[in-house]
Amino acid sequence: MTLLLVLGGVVLAVVGFRYFENHLAPASFLSDVRAENHQLRDALAKSRFDFEVELATRGELERQVVTLNEQLKQVREELAFLKSAGARAPGK
Repeated sequence: MTLLLVLGGVVLAVVGFRYFENHLAPASFLSDVRAENHQLRDALAKSRFDFEVELATRGELERQVVTLNEQLKQVREELAFLKSAGARAPGK
């Protein structure tokens, strides 16, 4: 009789464990997957934002380079003019 009660307790424990595995554990797993998915979406949104900032910064830097190159060209032209005017200056 005691052996039957112990065996019945073991069977109930195994059935309870299987029920937990099949019904409750997947919900926990699904919850974990959803949490990880949320974290990944947040990381993706941050990466996209960082990328957009990078593109805007790059575009602005490229515009500045064009402007500075134009200014440099003007300064070089002025310098060349002044050098040629200095070479033609009377009294030298």
